[in-house]
Amino acid sequence: MISAPFRPTWCEIDLGAVSHNLRQLRELLGDGVAVYVCQKGDASGCGAVEIARRAEREGVAGFAFGNIDRALACREAGIESPILLYPNCLPEAAPVLQRARLMPTLSTTEDVARWDAAATAAMPVFLKIDAGGGVAPERCRMRQRPSPALS
Repeated sequence: MISAPFRPTWCEIDLGAVSHNLRQLRELLGDGVAVYVCQKGDASGCGAVEIARRAEREGVAGFAFGNIDRALACREAGIESPILLYPNCLPEAAPVLQRARLMPTLSTTEDVARWDAAATAAMPVFLKIDAGGGVAPERCRMRQRPSPALS
């Protein structure tokens, strides 16, 4: 067995840079735009709790998580801002989400009905609506416009 790693790499996280970037973003967007920090993959390996603490101090509107466990860890660490979960939870998790004040993403009327049945009280949800931008080409009919008359 080899005791040393094959790739001895590390990542140094500069929380000051996180603050700086969030301030720059706020300056560009203005105060009327809500900024949610995406926390996929443990904040891309930077540490979701540490990034959330810093971002919350910088006044972000909330967070978006792809992993319910990381979202729960942030709540347990004292993060109070709204937390949106990408669509990866089953309605059976509704009581856990309600206790932790986590917001699931729902995208179908069936999702809404299933979550409504599973929830023990009213809870905030994020509705992801597909407006049809992803229609397959074979389902589209192109109509040719008549050519203008040549004179």
